[in-house]
Amino acid sequence: MEYFKKIKEFLINLRNNKFLLIFLLLLVFIYLINNDFFLQQFNKNIALKYNTIIKLNNKIKNMQRKYSSINIERMNLLNTEKSINKLKLRLKQNKDYLPVTFEVSDLVKQISKNMPATNFEIKSIKFNKTIKSKKLNYRIMTFSISIISGYNQALLFLKKMNSIKRIILIQNMQISADKKTPSYLDINLIAETFALKRKENYNK
Repeated sequence: MEYFKKIKEFLINLRNNKFLLIFLLLLVFIYLINNDFFLQQFNKNIALKYNTIIKLNNKIKNMQRKYSSINIERMNLLNTEKSINKLKLRLKQNKDYLPVTFEVSDLVKQISKNMPATNFEIKSIKFNKTIKSKKLNYRIMTFSISIISGYNQALLFLKKMNSIKRIILIQNMQISADKKTPSYLDINLIAETFALKRKENYNK
């Protein structure tokens, strides 16, 4: 009962004391303003954080796109490198087939390696002057080979000549029986080989 009396007395005093009433109303007003300000700041912070999260997500997506693009470029570079290596290998092979110089000594060695072991003899190899092609960028050198051979050995030699790693074209072939050994063949070959002009030198 005393508690209710005190509350009643406080309300009566509050009604009579306008200054206290105004003070309490002012406190309530300040509280409401502060609460509203706090809510506004809270909403602003949430909005800023939300915008920050969106920006971070966009950056992550951009980085993922760039990473994907870098991977694609990397794969393209790897494929390009493989293509370059293939071209280098092909260029090296072409260099063997169509060298810059005629390399006569090397050609003689290659021809000698293809000689059958028995029933075969190279009497002579003669090289003629080179001829420059007017339209195309290569030079031609004709050479003749004179051999004494059995029939099977001659076929084997001609077959091996095709395996030499350079272009050799047989233009003419004369065959007759050997005077000393009629069972052997006396064969005279006229062939051509090619080389690039020096100004079109290959890069090593």
